[in-house]
Amino acid sequence: MNIWPESPRWEPYGPLVALELPWPPSVNHYWRRFRDRYFISAEGRQFRNDVIKIALAQGAQKFTNDVQVAIVCYPPDRRLRDIDNLSKSVLDGLAYANIYADDHQVKRLFIENTKMKGGFIEVYVQGVLFVEQPKT
Repeated sequence: MNIWPESPRWEPYGPLVALELPWPPSVNHYWRRFRDRYFISAEGRQFRNDVIKIALAQGAQKFTNDVQVAIVCYPPDRRLRDIDNLSKSVLDGLAYANIYADDHQVKRLFIENTKMKGGFIEVYVQGVLFVEQPKT
C-alpha cells in the first residue's frame, strides 16, 4: 500500500505501521496552564495512554531512524476544525508509545481530513531515507 506522495528527497523503506486511534484532543485541549507552568491535560494524558495500549496490542515496531507519518482524520461530527491542531497530540502520543524516540525523527508529515464521520484517526508510520540530490 502506497499512501505517500512522491518525493525526490525521501525514499520510504521498511515496514509500514498502521494504527487506528481514538479522536485526539486538539492542541487547545492538550495543554493546560497553571500560573507560569504548562502541562498536559487529563484529556491529553488519556489519549497518550490509549495510544500506548493500541500500539502494544498490535505489536507496533519502534523506529530508530527518520520516519514519515500520515494521519487520516474521520471527525466525530460536522463541526469545522483546523486540521493542524491535531498533529501535536498524535505525534507526541506516538513518541510516548515508543513508536519512535522523539518527534524530531518525523521528516515528512501528511494530514488528510475526510468528510466521513467516525470519531477516530488512522495513523501510518514508515521509515524514510534521505536521497542525496546532485547539485546542478
